[in-house]
Amino acid sequence: MQKTIWPWVLIFMAMPLRLLAGSNDIPALYDSLDALIARQPAIVAAKEARLQQLTSDYQHPDLTADERYERGMQLYDEYMAFRYDSAFKYVLRCVMEQEELGNRDRADESRLKLAHILSVSGLFDKAHKLLSEIDVNRLSRDNQLSYYSQKADYYNYQAEMANRTYYYGEYMDSAVASRAKMLGLAPRNGFTYITSKAVNMSESGQPEEAVKMCEELLPQVQEGTRGYAILTAILSSFCQQAGNKQAGERYLLLSAMSDLRAAIRENNSLRELAKLLMERGETERAFRYLRVCIADANFYGTRLRSQQVAQLMPTVVDSYLNSVQRSSASSGKLVKVLAVACILLLLLVAVLSVLLYRRKRA
Repeated sequence: MQKTIWPWVLIFMAMPLRLLAGSNDIPALYDSLDALIARQPAIVAAKEARLQQLTSDYQHPDLTADERYERGMQLYDEYMAFRYDSAFKYVLRCVMEQEELGNRDRADESRLKLAHILSVSGLFDKAHKLLSEIDVNRLSRDNQLSYYSQKADYYNYQAEMANRTYYYGEYMDSAVASRAKMLGLAPRNGFTYITSKAVNMSESGQPEEAVKMCEELLPQVQEGTRGYAILTAILSSFCQQAGNKQAGERYLLLSAMSDLRAAIRENNSLRELAKLLMERGETERAFRYLRVCIADANFYGTRLRSQQVAQLMPTVVDSYLNSVQRSSASSGKLVKVLAVACILLLLLVAVLSVLLYRRKRA
């Protein structure tokens, strides 16, 4: 049976994601996602080979200052969602080199990207200090847009960590205010404007209109990229808010698949899928996806993503044990479940240990 099914899995993997999105075949999407997870080591190895070549180019002694800056920023962009410490290293070099050259515009551009990677890492005090030192009135229009974009991201990440606390609303209000500034600066037909406008519409109780706006944008975004993963994750959220759970799950699958195809390790969609599957009682698959999330968080190397995965652990274990009890499983099955739970907990401890080591080394 497996030999019969496998070629169809490969066909689904090769199909454009938007064709799969229209197929209403969620089981096939799960098959394609599972096949991508199986191929993840090869995808990551190809990404690392490309990064090795880019690093070699960056280190060439005959580069001009302009060429070195362009390659340094390219390395930052490649590492930003792949490995935190490397992204931090290259963008910090760009900041220091451009400040030394007296190139204010490029130094500002680099500092704003540095603020982003600090926010992603959960180093909110450092990100806040960096953003507060930038005079927005002295920035170019493009850098002003980036400034408010980074502030919106900063407050959104803060809100993620403050969920279900008194301060959540405060952070979200600040994110909305930053997004309003972005809308005044972004080109009307661009990705930033449309997605920001759609988020505002969704938050004002018009999720169907938000879905329509983003679905019209979707064909313009390249599949297998971070932008595609972000857009489909946003669409998933809008569809869920509109009450269309099936479409929400489908877009979440497409987002997770795009993350895997692009070797993105700073991701959210697979974790959200694991949570959805747990709530539905599909604990075996939820466990498998959570293991990938733990490995990705460990590889990427930031406290924020590791804590988000850690928050799911009690729910996953409790859900799994409840499913065993409901099915009157044998004691042998229960031992197996507990063993798997212990392995996941040990993996989580390893993640946190690596993060503590990296913080001490920094």
